[in-house]
Amino acid sequence: MLSLYEAAHLRIHREYVLEEALAFTTANLNSLAMKSSPNLANQIANALDQPLNKCPPRLAARTYVSFYEEEESINETLLKFAKLDFNRLQMLYKQEISQIARFWEENKFSSELPYARERYVEAYTWINSLFYEPCYTKWRIILTKMVVLVSILDDSFDACGTPQKLQCLIDALKRWEMSALDELEDYTKVICKAVLVVFDEIAEEAVKEGRSYSVPFAKDALIELVNNYQAEVEWYHDGHVPNFEEYMSVAMKTSTFDLFITISFIGMGEVTGTEPFEWLRNAPKIMKATNAIGRLMNDMTSHKFEQLRKHVSSSVECYMKQHNLLEERMLKDFEKLLEDAWKDINEECMRPTAIPRDMFIRPFNFARISYLCYKHGNGYTHPEYLKDDIRALFVDPMLI
Repeated sequence: MLSLYEAAHLRIHREYVLEEALAFTTANLNSLAMKSSPNLANQIANALDQPLNKCPPRLAARTYVSFYEEEESINETLLKFAKLDFNRLQMLYKQEISQIARFWEENKFSSELPYARERYVEAYTWINSLFYEPCYTKWRIILTKMVVLVSILDDSFDACGTPQKLQCLIDALKRWEMSALDELEDYTKVICKAVLVVFDEIAEEAVKEGRSYSVPFAKDALIELVNNYQAEVEWYHDGHVPNFEEYMSVAMKTSTFDLFITISFIGMGEVTGTEPFEWLRNAPKIMKATNAIGRLMNDMTSHKFEQLRKHVSSSVECYMKQHNLLEERMLKDFEKLLEDAWKDINEECMRPTAIPRDMFIRPFNFARISYLCYKHGNGYTHPEYLKDDIRALFVDPMLI
């Protein structure tokens, strides 16, 4: 039997060998791409930039169809049906986006909350990646509204307001009734009213589908989210720079994924009781990994922008200060943390699941859209990074 030291040494050696092999493989794939046919070269370049297991399902489908039609031997009927399917769903998605645009305009967010980012198309892209199937159209719209509102909450906690005023907003949300608006003013009243209206919509649909018992889980997830937003605001106002572990204990929650996954479970027909919600509340390994990917990739691409406005130190600043590192070394360490998180997701996906498989893959889908959104920059704050993918998904039909 190996000693602990020998086992640790073997693990370190194995990881070193794997890293060397990966670097060798990547270099050889790049070399192969340069020597291959244009179609194969494009496939290799795409696999290196956007691996299949890290790609949202509909974008992966469109990419594969584009490559398939360039093959020498293809099934024309199959290809035509694949394109028709993509275009048919794209038309449905456009209708859904138009409803989200109406929601934004009817609530006058641009004029009432001028500091908030107008990102409802990007918000829809996240939720479309979470679940793209036609049967979830109603819940995609509801969830995108919630993403828009959480984005506004995030901007509100970051960009304006004292801890006292924001605490009044949290207290009003905890009451879950319109009369709580009488205690608010300015932007907090606009936000609280919109949140309560959307949650009424969630509750109404849950009752129709026989899952009213699930709504309190979503309410609890929202309150936990805003409480952690408030913790970050207090850190900023107190001038406190937490260590990396302390920061992540809060920031893993402000990644927002717990709330959105909870609401998505309400809308999925596989729910037959509280078990999936209890599973989610207990922070399963796949959710921890997904939250870590979302948080670290977000911070790596946006920490410089965030520090231009009132914002608590991100994981980047916390880690660099705690370990006295330069940014280049920090980025290497973060890449290792991200690699470990993806390994955890892959490992969990290969095991029997405690909840229906169709629900289990939803956190995985959020990890996928996180990779797409943040791989070259913050594609939510700076939409130019997502522009081509959004056009491919929702604007440009496939030519038949």
